[in-house]
Amino acid sequence: MTTAAPSRPVPTTLVGQDSSRRERRRVAGYGVTAGALILAFVFSRFTVDDAFISWRYGQTLAESGVWNWNGPGAPLVEAYTNPLFTGLSVLPALLGLPPELFFKLVAAGLLIAYALVVRRLGLPRPQTLALYALAALNPVFHIHLFGGLETASFALLVALLFGLVYRRGSLGIVGHMAALAVALTRPEGMVYAAVAELWALGVSRRRRDAYGAALVAVILAGYWGARAWYFGRFFPNTFYVKSTGKDNWIDAVRALPSWALVAAALAVCVMVVLARPLLGGRGSGKAGRLRVRCTPQAMQNAVPLLLAMLSAAVVLAVYQTSSLVMNYAGRAGWQVMFPVALVLLCRPLRRGSATRPFVCAAALAVALEVLTAGAGTVTRMAALGLIGAATWLLVRRVRRLGPGMLLAVACTVALAVSATAPTELTWASSYRYRLENAHGALGRALAAEPSLSGTLAVGDAGLLPLCLRGNQQVVDLLGLANPHLDGRPAHRALTSVVLFARPEDPDGWRAVHPGARPFVAAAQGTDYHSAGLVPIQQGAWFDVRVRQDLAPVLRQRLPEVTERAAAENLRSDLAVLRSHLLDLPYLRSGQCGPR
Repeated sequence: MTTAAPSRPVPTTLVGQDSSRRERRRVAGYGVTAGALILAFVFSRFTVDDAFISWRYGQTLAESGVWNWNGPGAPLVEAYTNPLFTGLSVLPALLGLPPELFFKLVAAGLLIAYALVVRRLGLPRPQTLALYALAALNPVFHIHLFGGLETASFALLVALLFGLVYRRGSLGIVGHMAALAVALTRPEGMVYAAVAELWALGVSRRRRDAYGAALVAVILAGYWGARAWYFGRFFPNTFYVKSTGKDNWIDAVRALPSWALVAAALAVCVMVVLARPLLGGRGSGKAGRLRVRCTPQAMQNAVPLLLAMLSAAVVLAVYQTSSLVMNYAGRAGWQVMFPVALVLLCRPLRRGSATRPFVCAAALAVALEVLTAGAGTVTRMAALGLIGAATWLLVRRVRRLGPGMLLAVACTVALAVSATAPTELTWASSYRYRLENAHGALGRALAAEPSLSGTLAVGDAGLLPLCLRGNQQVVDLLGLANPHLDGRPAHRALTSVVLFARPEDPDGWRAVHPGARPFVAAAQGTDYHSAGLVPIQQGAWFDVRVRQDLAPVLRQRLPEVTERAAAENLRSDLAVLRSHLLDLPYLRSGQCGPR
């Protein structure tokens, strides 16, 4: 009978080091949590005006049974690009909840879900902490998360979709559901879903994945066919209003600045040169020609680069040829480039040739952020040169890059795409109060005027129309919520027109859709008069023009609205925030919501 060897005592120094390491991790976790709560407290008060356009659909359906921006009898229009969030707006309307509060809870749920997913990844502690911090301690992430639009949810869903392929080499049920959600969150999500499904099929090469991809395609084809039949247009109305007006892709490409065309050509050349080492390593064919082995493992390793290239194509071919009015905090580029950083970190970082596409994806994401920044041409080209040189050095020494360096590279991507000016942060923290003092107060004043129950034209559709009567028809002068806008109904049917004016455009003509100019011309005529100017912020105001024979009650209430808006909205962002630090708008009673 043998006896077990006595266990060797663990050195007390190792025990102390391990305890100290656990203590540091605990402190870091508490710090990330505290920072996340502070940022959520500050930026959860931000709600962009465009979000109220989508929420009006839910209220219209609950009140009249019609899925439309206006009520029964109005032309059908798809004034949203986020079918998923717009569909969710039906729930607070049916339950009698304020839609703003409801979507703040949805945003908090997304943040909690993100934390749970990161925890389940089982990554090394530094990576896990980085994934927590890049979102929880990121002010731009909180702005997009709580803004009321689909920006943060789209970014997280894209990261989940491509992260599954990068980690597992297949999608599975969760992945196919994520593909559906991505496609129903934004129109360009269709492209992301299709590319992810096809790439995952090329990696796994399983019949089950082929069936899942086919089912996703059938569901999406049915949805797009149904909505095209219902609204009478294949794309949302925002696509036609915010496009550059080009008739084809050739004209759209010609409209791009020369630096964008040069950068795109250089990117294609770089990717062609790197294709062999990225997808298969060395190989030889007949006549000494190089042969690329596109193995499933190589395709799986190249997922971050695929996502970066796809996002670059979306930014350059779609976003750069569109009129993106609400591009606050770099919203357009952030929602497609931030997922690249998350995918880079979603599986354990190791040395090896698989890091070559990792580095190239990171370089492409940072380069795209530099290209689309507001810096001068010389500055951008110099920055691109530095990025190219750094990429070349890293690729040449790719096998020497350890997890620490790769972690730094991925974090650099997240920080680069999330960079924004401090003025953007202070603007976001005070924006909702200005919106309430101008749009909300004016909307409630118009709704309280019995003689203004007819058609109303507004130059900034959002919170203001949401505060009106449930059956009141509204004309959006920007054209987003009005299909085939051509001046109908006749201006005689209008009771009032609210123009969005600036010092360089005091009559409110420049921001108006060409088809809506008859409304503005009528409002400037002798049948209407200006009932008052409501300040929105420094250098912007509403010019409220009503018919001469109407609005006796409004003329009494509007001076009060104007006086309060002038006292609040003309102050600095920090002054507004300080005076409302403990005042969270979505918790107020009496806000515009269910009628």
